[in-house]
Amino acid sequence: MSSTIYLDGKPVKLREELPLVSLREKVVFPSSWESFSINRDKSKLALDASTTTNGLVVFVCQKNPQTVNPDVKDLYEVGTIARIRRFWKVNGDYNLTVEGLSRVFIKEYVQDEPHFVVRVEEIPELTQQHDDEIEALVANITAQMNHYREVGGHLSLESSIAIFSA
Repeated sequence: MSSTIYLDGKPVKLREELPLVSLREKVVFPSSWESFSINRDKSKLALDASTTTNGLVVFVCQKNPQTVNPDVKDLYEVGTIARIRRFWKVNGDYNLTVEGLSRVFIKEYVQDEPHFVVRVEEIPELTQQHDDEIEALVANITAQMNHYREVGGHLSLESSIAIFSA
């Protein structure tokens, strides 16, 4: 798998297998920082295993947050590779802050006991293309808005922001 993941400004070749932590009612997104607590033993073991993977872990949401001990069928197939940035233990819980790095598709569960280990494939992020057609459309909208203003129409700042950020 080719890597688009960077740690400390350098591209990193991912290990073929990474530990997985299932989350209830929480999603880690690429380019986001999240803080939360982990108290399930299986997830704690996966976090312990991350010491051999540069602190990289796959986080995936479980389908039903009421499931106490999720199995493979209880987890979604898309997750996020994240790097553990801060980690501390309080009263047996693992508290952590993670940085989401890349969205991944879970290709295979290599291990499910004592913790999950998976093989993943990166899902490239969609990049916004700026081609001639898009630029022409934006120019047309701008011209139409200027004409509307010239004939006495009023466009609030909020409306303008909403139009151009859609």
